[in-house]
Amino acid sequence: MSNTPDNVPVCAVCAAPTADGAQLCRTDTDHLRTRLQSLLPRWEERNGRPEYIPGIVEELDVTTTRQARTALNMDGGRSPETPLAWNENASARAFELNATLNGWSLDTSKLAEDERDLLILVHHSDTTGLAEWLIRNLSTLRQHAEAGQAFDEITNSIREAFRAIDRATNPVPFGECGRVFEEGTVCRAILYGALDRSRVSCRDCGGSYDTRDRLEWMLQYLRGMLATLPELVAHASLAGKRTTEDKLRLMIGRGRFLPVGTTPNGLPIYRVAEALKALDEKGKHRPKLAGAA
Repeated sequence: MSNTPDNVPVCAVCAAPTADGAQLCRTDTDHLRTRLQSLLPRWEERNGRPEYIPGIVEELDVTTTRQARTALNMDGGRSPETPLAWNENASARAFELNATLNGWSLDTSKLAEDERDLLILVHHSDTTGLAEWLIRNLSTLRQHAEAGQAFDEITNSIREAFRAIDRATNPVPFGECGRVFEEGTVCRAILYGALDRSRVSCRDCGGSYDTRDRLEWMLQYLRGMLATLPELVAHASLAGKRTTEDKLRLMIGRGRFLPVGTTPNGLPIYRVAEALKALDEKGKHRPKLAGAA
C-alpha cells in the first residue's frame, strides 16, 4: 500500500509523487522524450566524421515500400525469398503511429498552446513533425489528465513500429542495452540487430550503438558465460564461426570440450570460451595423410 497522502499528485505511470502537480513525473517524461526522439533522424560523430542515423519513421517508410535491399542471411548471402512490393504490416504500424501522435498532439494543443508553436502548422501526415512538436510541448502533455494513457499509447505505438522495421531474418542478440539515463536508471532491454547493419538500436529506449563496437564487447562478455548447445551455435555465429548442434555434439563426444553443469530443466551447459577455443582448434587434431611431410 502506498504511503503517499491522497491529496499529493502522483505520476500516472509509476505512482511517484510529482511536486508540480503534473500527471507524469520528470523521469517518465524524460523516458517519453527519449522514445519520441528515436523517431527522428540524427547525426552522430564517428571517427571524427559526422554519420547520419535514420530515425524509426524513416526506416519504417523504407520497410513499407520495400526500398531496402533484400534481407541478408547471417552468412552474408542473399535470402532466397523475393521481397514483396508492399509490406502491409509496416504500413499498418506507420498508420497507427501517425494516428496516435495526431490524437495526443491535438489533445495537448487544446490544453494549452504557444502561439509561436501552433500545431496547425504541422501537417497531419508528417509523423516526424508531430513527434518534434510533442517533444517541444511535453511540459503541457504531462499536465494532461490522461497523461498516463498518452505515455502508454505513444510508447507502445513506437515499440510496434520499431518491431515492424525490416530486419535480418535471424536477429542477433547483442546483450542488454545498458543505456544510463540522467536520473540514474538503466535500460535493461535486450538489443537485437544484424551483423550486416552498421548500427544496433534498442527497441525500448531508442539507444543506438555501432555494431562492430557492440560485437567486440559482446564477444568478450560471452566468453565468460555458460550456454546450452542451441545458444552455443548462436554465440559461435557472433564470433564468425559457422557450426551446428550436430557438429558440436561430435566435438563433445571426442572430448574437445565438456559440460560443466545443467540448466534447471536438465539441459547440459558448457563454457562458451571452451567451445569457441575448440572451434578455433578444429582440424588441428586430424591425422596427417600418409606420405605427408
